[in-house]
Amino acid sequence: MNSRIQQLVAEVTPTVTRLRREIHHHPELGMQEFKTSQLIQRELNRIGIPFRAPVANTGVVGLIQGKEPGPCVALRADMDALPIQETTGLPFASQVEGICHACGHDAHTAMLLGAAEVLWQLRSELAGTIKLLFQPAEECNPTGGMPAMIADGILESPPIDAAIGLHVDASLTTGTIGYRIGALSASSDRFYITITGKAAHGSAPEAGIDAIVTAAQVIMAVQTIVSRKIRALDSAVLTIGTIKGGDRYNVIAETVTMEGTCRTHNPLVTELIPQLLEQTIKGICEASGCSYKFDFIKGYPSLICDERITLLVRDGLSQSFAPEKLFNILEPRMGGEDFAFLAQRVPSTFLRIGCTPEGVEKPVPAHNGGFNPDENCFAYGVTALVQGALALLKGLH
Repeated sequence: MNSRIQQLVAEVTPTVTRLRREIHHHPELGMQEFKTSQLIQRELNRIGIPFRAPVANTGVVGLIQGKEPGPCVALRADMDALPIQETTGLPFASQVEGICHACGHDAHTAMLLGAAEVLWQLRSELAGTIKLLFQPAEECNPTGGMPAMIADGILESPPIDAAIGLHVDASLTTGTIGYRIGALSASSDRFYITITGKAAHGSAPEAGIDAIVTAAQVIMAVQTIVSRKIRALDSAVLTIGTIKGGDRYNVIAETVTMEGTCRTHNPLVTELIPQLLEQTIKGICEASGCSYKFDFIKGYPSLICDERITLLVRDGLSQSFAPEKLFNILEPRMGGEDFAFLAQRVPSTFLRIGCTPEGVEKPVPAHNGGFNPDENCFAYGVTALVQGALALLKGLH
């Protein structure tokens, strides 16, 4: 079986590369992936795989039924691009001003289409079902596209027993696959703060209440929440990313607005942070005479990789990857990933696909206009999806 899989992967890899370039050339933002959805439907029709579309506006769900009954394994790829100007200079670079696939979702979609074609050709040997999830709007925090897919019924007909997601990773060398048991990504929540004081002439601060000075105190005090209120063994990040206030150089600012993000891996810490934030803001504002408004918006939860599912997939990948190519990710990441919503409902795992050629010392990271994953990684991604799916069908039977 392994040699046959390698042969089939080799046959579909040129198509995967071509499709990735086509998707890359025509990027679309979250919930606007209409051309990408049409491309996916075109390819599934070409292969012969039945599908349902649209799901959650632009998503597509394909279904590969094996010859024998068995579990249902979902494979997920995200489809959306980012509002970033591309700087790669590639011949197939984005044709859309200010939008590009700077996070590799074009590669994810193409690799899942490649895996779908391989698994379709193996369907007579499968005991169970493969559900193909082409998901919109992964970048649309705090809602993301996965909750909309779930609301549109992807967990049913048939029910999903386990799921695999993947992401290209510039920190890993091409040919390596990263996996982790437990928390892989962080929760990704947002908060908004408005501080209101009293305007006055800049020469008479005693006549006003300076919202900027109060905001500065809030910013500094917020930094002590992680260092003094959170257990040292629990990772957390609090970042205030925007601050806007004041109208003129010689006027005491009446209003300051701030926006920030909170990242944690422990759900208990995630629940604690909003209380600590408001407690800090309230105390400083009361002391300074300001009023405040505080809003905390829950976003993506932490992505938790199930131990049993992860080990089954890892053992399945060992059929095609040498031990040194399977990389145990020792530390979780602080980025967010909306696959976490599915992992809350279904035991899941998430793979990181190395996409930097060996010898490159400073790879361009994702979310950069110059990001361009090594096309040689596509065959490894397809193989990982295929072998992972087969391992779960067998291990969960």
